Amino acid sequence: MMDCNKKVKTLCPSGSLMFNNWQEAHYGSKHSKNANGFHLEFQKEWFDTNGIDLNLLEGSQLIQNPQVHFLFAKLYYEFINSDQYSELTVEVLLLQISEALGDLIETNIKNVPN
Repeated sequence: MMDCNKKVKTLCPSGSLMFNNWQEAHYGSKHSKNANGFHLEFQKEWFDTNGIDLNLLEGSQLIQNPQVHFLFAKLYYEFINSDQYSELTVEVLLLQISEALGDLIETNIKNVPN
């Protein structure tokens, strides 16, 4: 599958995790009949409630970090196998994902040469 926005087209092989900020218009192309996945969209109020800086998570990028992949796998599992604790579990996983993405993006910014 290919994730496309105004600036770049990114090849997303099976198992890929793509981050797109809500401000980035994007679309997927070349869908496979066997492709599966899910789209997760945060509301601004959720970030405000949890004290997360929206400006930290900007742009679009392919996420290669295994920790973030694992958190999304746990989230997906929770959606498929929900129980009486799922609401709390999903909330905790979303906070962990936000923290991990923020850490990943901060690390990328610090490692950019001047």
